[in-house]
Amino acid sequence: MKADILAPTVTQNTKTGQIEKVWEFASTVSCYAESIQTDAVSDASSGKKFNEEYTEYEFINVFTMTPLSKRDRIMNIRSFDGAVLWPQRERPSISMVFEVQGCLPILNHLGQIRHYKILAKKVEVQAQTIAQSSSDGWGLNANNG
Repeated sequence: MKADILAPTVTQNTKTGQIEKVWEFASTVSCYAESIQTDAVSDASSGKKFNEEYTEYEFINVFTMTPLSKRDRIMNIRSFDGAVLWPQRERPSISMVFEVQGCLPILNHLGQIRHYKILAKKVEVQAQTIAQSSSDGWGLNANNG
C-alpha cells in the first residue's frame, strides 16, 4: 500500500489579517492501513453521533516506517494496483482525507523502532476542490478541506 502525506503551509493575508492554511503534497510513503474494529461483527472505525449537532466519524490505523506529525494529513491510501481504498462516499473518484491524531513508535525486542502506528480520523469537512500543487502530488485549501 501507499499513501500521500499532506503538510500545511500557513500564511497570513496582509489585507485582512486572516490566517490561511493550504495543504500541499509532502511525500508518498509505503504503508499498511486498516479500519479500527472492536470485534469480528461490528466495525468501530465509523459511527454516527446525534447530539445538538450530527457528527459522523471514521478512524483508521496506518502503519509506516515514516513518523508523522499531528499537523499532517493522509490521503490517497491505495493498494499496490493503485485502487483508492477509502474513497469519499459522495464523490467516489476522490480520496477521503484523514488527519493524524497520534503517532506511536512500535519497538522490537531490542528496543529499536520497527515501525510507527498512526491513528487517523476522517476530516470532518472533506475538500470541495482538490487542486494539483505539483507534478507529483495534490494540494488542499483548508477552507475547503
